[in-house]
Amino acid sequence: MPTKRRITSIQPVEAPPEIAAKKTVPKWVVFVLVVILLLVSGAFVWAYANNVSVSKKLIVDSVDAQRQEVKNQIKELVAQVNRHIVLPEGEEPTVATINDAETLAKTQPFYTGAHNGDKILIYVRAQKAFIYDPNRDVLVNVGPVSLQPKPAAPAQESASKKTGATTE
Repeated sequence: MPTKRRITSIQPVEAPPEIAAKKTVPKWVVFVLVVILLLVSGAFVWAYANNVSVSKKLIVDSVDAQRQEVKNQIKELVAQVNRHIVLPEGEEPTVATINDAETLAKTQPFYTGAHNGDKILIYVRAQKAFIYDPNRDVLVNVGPVSLQPKPAAPAQESASKKTGATTE
């Protein structure tokens, strides 16, 4: 059976020379570096959050500005057309621009005489449509709008067919 030894004193052990030669960094330097790291991290988080909020505000402002610009353009267009004919009151028209006048004229006689770039003002409640040529400052055509209930349309149909509005 092994004998039990009692340790009466602890002798310090010397570190090998390569370990003893290393110098330790003072605690205050570590503390200062950690504080600087936290400050820099906080600054980046603040800058990112501020940039995101500013970006969202710019987007909202630009969307609002675009809506206001469209409303102003519609008001100007209504004022131009109103010089030629009395337009329905109490309703803001839906405005569209003709991009393919030939095809429209072939499908519906209402568009005969229209040119690409002409404006269509549609008054749904008054059930009237007006084609206006801003280049010539002329009303091209005026007609009633027949609103038909929307049928269940397949996804591949064009947007103009989905509206269910036709002019006669």
